[in-house]
Amino acid sequence: MDVLKNKNALFILLGCGLSFFGLGMHFIAASWLVIDLTGEAFFVSVLVACQAVPGIISSPIGGAITDKFNKKKLAILSDIVRGGLVLCIPLLYIMGGVRVWELYLITVLITIMGSVFFPSLSGLIKGAIPEELYTKTFSGNATATQVGMMLGGMLAGVIITRFSVYTIFYIDAATYLLSALFLGCVIFQSPPSSASSPKKNVRDSALYFFKDIRNGLQYTLNNKLILFLIFLGLIPGTITSIINTLLGIYTKQGLHLGATAYGLLEASFAIGSIVVGLFILSSVKKTFSEYKLLELGVFFLVISFFILGFSQYLWISLIALFTAGAGIMFITPSRKSLLVKNVAEEYIGRVESLNFMFFSSIGPLVAMGIGLVVGYLGFNIIFYGIALALLGSLGLIHQRGKKSGQGTKEIRSA
Repeated sequence: MDVLKNKNALFILLGCGLSFFGLGMHFIAASWLVIDLTGEAFFVSVLVACQAVPGIISSPIGGAITDKFNKKKLAILSDIVRGGLVLCIPLLYIMGGVRVWELYLITVLITIMGSVFFPSLSGLIKGAIPEELYTKTFSGNATATQVGMMLGGMLAGVIITRFSVYTIFYIDAATYLLSALFLGCVIFQSPPSSASSPKKNVRDSALYFFKDIRNGLQYTLNNKLILFLIFLGLIPGTITSIINTLLGIYTKQGLHLGATAYGLLEASFAIGSIVVGLFILSSVKKTFSEYKLLELGVFFLVISFFILGFSQYLWISLIALFTAGAGIMFITPSRKSLLVKNVAEEYIGRVESLNFMFFSSIGPLVAMGIGLVVGYLGFNIIFYGIALALLGSLGLIHQRGKKSGQGTKEIRSA
């Protein structure tokens, strides 16, 4: 795998894989701790909100910060701070016990630091990895994320049962610190344009900062290709939210099966993503066009939802979920690669933050709306409707692919 021969790419993949392994355990441990502290599922939903809402609000600020400072140093600092925040949970327990509001506060702070880390990571990849390896690097990152989350989730229950829920937080903190260590090994030169501006008073600094956010928004809105790629981010974001929302009730009411089948369907989706991620990583001899991978990914999703529309058997639904996971993995790294390629270095953080805000807010809202109407329309109509909508987007991607040379030229000269 040529991407693994690049030391910078290898260090980035190792760091991200470790941190997401810890994250996979962290959510289960945090949810378990909330239930242990309160005994009510409602407080778990508050925990989920603490992991999502603050990031949407803080993303523009995180993106602007990313574009003003060294992206490698910011990514490392974010990992160290998040590791320290996670470590506060068992330390609070030692000092007399964790209260649920303290857990919420720590979760909010971790989420805010994540809004700095993820755009910094994209900027780090842009500055440290050759352009021809972008797709494979993002594919490897997404694969490491899936494997890390899956293994972490599988091991979390065993560790909690045999040791303690607080053991998970020690491990999670260690993965963040190891991630920072690996990212520290990446060779990265911060461009001159990212240097900090001359010193100003507080008022002028605040105005200058918000002007940076406004400039990032204008840069994004003035480039049709960036807007198109951000729009495409709705596909994997929304589809994943829809699957997470409907899969449990689909298993119970659509297939008339229980928790074991639900777990198998979840695993099938993850395995499909991992298999395709490894395929993209190992495709050494042939370089695939990002637009071809996008088309293939959307086509896989169309097929998967058509299959789900008529499926009445577990094995057919397993094939459909495997295909959906594969489709998501074809789309995610290729779209991210195109976005990073075509955004100027000094704007990467702000564009990434807007990208995150867009799909992370609209996707769950669409999934929530579908969850409200599925009882009236039925699973078949919902799944067929999603397949038809995806089919329409396939045509748009094909047309944009034909214009890709012209679009790239326009955006780089902007």
